[in-house]
Amino acid sequence: MKSRLFLALSVGLHLLILSLWGLSQLFSPLSPAKGGVEIITIASTDSSEVSGGSRRGRGLSDAARLPERLPPGAGEENGADLVLAEIRKKIEQTKRYPAQARQLGQEGVTSVSFSIDRSGKVSLLSLEKSSSYRLLDEEALETIRRAAPFPPYEKPIRLAIRFSLAP
Repeated sequence: MKSRLFLALSVGLHLLILSLWGLSQLFSPLSPAKGGVEIITIASTDSSEVSGGSRRGRGLSDAARLPERLPPGAGEENGADLVLAEIRKKIEQTKRYPAQARQLGQEGVTSVSFSIDRSGKVSLLSLEKSSSYRLLDEEALETIRRAAPFPPYEKPIRLAIRFSLAP
């Protein structure tokens, strides 16, 4: 009798653990993605600072990459570059790949623009260029909202995020 009770409890416990594991797998895509979501460009919209340095006259289409850490004195406007680097870092920490978009095989690049007020809140957030997928476009906008508050920044910012299923 005791062995049957032990067996029943053991099976019940295993079923509970497996069901909890299944739930965790179901919600795991909500955690930040390590790969698959990449910030490919961050720049002020007047194009005076493009990711990683000063490139006068070039815009978002250059797909310049902002390094994880900028060396001291990088670019003519190092203060602005450092603020952009901090803004990028905050966005990197909140980026996600939408689970449904991943399941549907959706990939693309979404470009957004936004401003940051003196208190660090996002204002004037808008979609500049669609990835052609509503789920990816909405996630790009939501990523910016989740990352706030930001350090104050005077100029509007344009940002491109690539959603890719390839590792």
